[in-house]
Amino acid sequence: MSMLLIDQMLLTIMKLRQNINLANLFLISPQDVSVMFTNWIIFMFFQLSSTPIWPHRDIIIEHMPSKCKCDFPKTMIILDGTKMKVQRPSALNSQSQLYFDYKSATTLKGVIDVDPRLSITSRSRIAGYHETNA
Repeated sequence: MSMLLIDQMLLTIMKLRQNINLANLFLISPQDVSVMFTNWIIFMFFQLSSTPIWPHRDIIIEHMPSKCKCDFPKTMIILDGTKMKVQRPSALNSQSQLYFDYKSATTLKGVIDVDPRLSITSRSRIAGYHETNA
């Protein structure tokens, strides 16, 4: 298993993002993919675990637009939850996952978080009603 480090990192990122079988793509065995992926995850944990996810409150306030600072001085994050009506899927299992009794509609839901400068800080994946309320 002699791959360049950049290729190993690419493999790890692809595995995290898509969770697909990468052995054929990188011309290595599935066991090598597993070992490489595990080693990179451990390495990234130790390298990144001390990195702060959120900036300090003072930094957010310092970079906050003046209008926002005046009107909402303690606001650090804005959450927006969205429900979208979609066409009813033909598969019965999908119908039951997406049907929202309260709205009597087939619905997808998602959440997005933004900071006061309207930079996206995180987002959820779009999911059906029953997935998000399980």
